[in-house]
Amino acid sequence: MNEKKVITLTVGDKELKFEPTETAYNDCANSTAQGDVAAAYHNFVFETATEETKKVLREMLKGNPGTTMQVGAAVTQEYAPKLDIKVKK
Repeated sequence: MNEKKVITLTVGDKELKFEPTETAYNDCANSTAQGDVAAAYHNFVFETATEETKKVLREMLKGNPGTTMQVGAAVTQEYAPKLDIKVKK
């Protein structure tokens, strides 16, 4: 996954852009697995957000401390969508 993938979310009337990387995604997953979910998503969101998006996110955080978890979940779901896996018996 070396190509740059830009993910654009619309939250209310705000457009947010993210450029996730495999390293940032893996760091988030590893931190989440260790139980540090809020910090993992906060770091992932701010590490992958464009500069303009970071400004908007800081304002959004003032009114809703769950912003980074909700946004982070949406970005990771788009970056690494669930596979349709079935076990053959």
